[in-house]
Amino acid sequence: MADPEDPLIESPRSYKNRETPRTRIIAVIVVPYLVFLYLLTSFGFGLHDYSARITWGIGGFTILLCFMAIWTANRKYSSRPHRATWTIIQAILLSFATGTGIILGDYLYWTYMHDTYQFHKLNPYVNIDPSRVKGTSIMDAGQVYFKEGTFVATEEALAFEMKDIYCVAPIVRKPVVDHFVEEGEDAIANSHSGSVDFWAVGVNCCMPSGERFRCYDTKNASARSGLRLIRDDLRPFFKLAVDGWSAQYKTAVNHPLFFYWVNDPLAEVGAPVVHANMEYMYFCWGYFLLNIVLCYITHWCVRALMTMK
Repeated sequence: MADPEDPLIESPRSYKNRETPRTRIIAVIVVPYLVFLYLLTSFGFGLHDYSARITWGIGGFTILLCFMAIWTANRKYSSRPHRATWTIIQAILLSFATGTGIILGDYLYWTYMHDTYQFHKLNPYVNIDPSRVKGTSIMDAGQVYFKEGTFVATEEALAFEMKDIYCVAPIVRKPVVDHFVEEGEDAIANSHSGSVDFWAVGVNCCMPSGERFRCYDTKNASARSGLRLIRDDLRPFFKLAVDGWSAQYKTAVNHPLFFYWVNDPLAEVGAPVVHANMEYMYFCWGYFLLNIVLCYITHWCVRALMTMK
C-alpha cells in the first residue's frame, strides 16, 4: 500500500492545484519575453539617457528576481524533484532573458542612440563665418551651417598617428568669386578672428602626413555643414593633431571645435535612429522565436536529467 505521506505521491487536492498547461506557457514563454522587451527598451532608448542609475536599478532588481527564481527552483528540486521541472525551466529562461535584454539594450544605446541624444541637447547654428567667429562663441554647437564660401582646406591638413590615423583640416572661408574658391592658405592668413577654431576631422581617412584628406563629405562641393564630434575618447587625439598643426604653421588655435564635414546634418543625426528601430524590431521578433526554441531544448534537458536521477 502506498504511503500517503510520500512526497512523490500526489493527493487529489495537490493534483487539482498543480500548474495547468496555460500557466506553464505564461511562466516559461510569456513572462521571460516580456522581461526581455522591458529591459531591451529601458537600456536601449530614452530612459538610459535620462538616468543611467534608474536604468541599472531596474536591471539590478530584475537580476535579483532571477536569483530568487533560481533559489526557488533549487529548493523545490531538493524537496520534490519530479515537480520542479517547470520551475527550473522558468528560472533558466528568465535568467537568459534578463542577461540578453540588458546586453542588447546597452548595445543599441551605445551604438546608435547615445550620440543622437547628445546632438539633441546641443544647439544648431546657422550662417556661421569661421573667419570671424571664435570657438568660444558657440561651444554648445551641435549642428553648424556655415556661410557660403566656407570650405575645408584639405591641402593644409595634418594627422596624428597612434595605431589609427587622426586627420584634421581647418574649416575656413573666403568669398566666392565667379564660383572660384581661393586657396586655404590665403584664407587662413586673412582670418579676422585671429584663431583657427573650426576643424574637419576623421579617422583613417588621410595619409599619416595629412595628405589626401578624404574625410566624410569633404569632396562634395555642395557640403557646407559640420556635425559636432561627440566622442570624448577621440577628442584628445584630434587635439594633438591640431597642436602639431599650430606649431607647424605658426598659427593660433585657441579653442578648437571638431566637426564631421557633411552635406546633410539632419540626415546624419536621423540615420542611427532608423537603424536602432530596425534592429530593435529584429531583436523583438528574433527573441520571441528563440525563446520558444530554448523552452523546448531546456524542457528536454531537464526531463532527461530527471530521468537519470
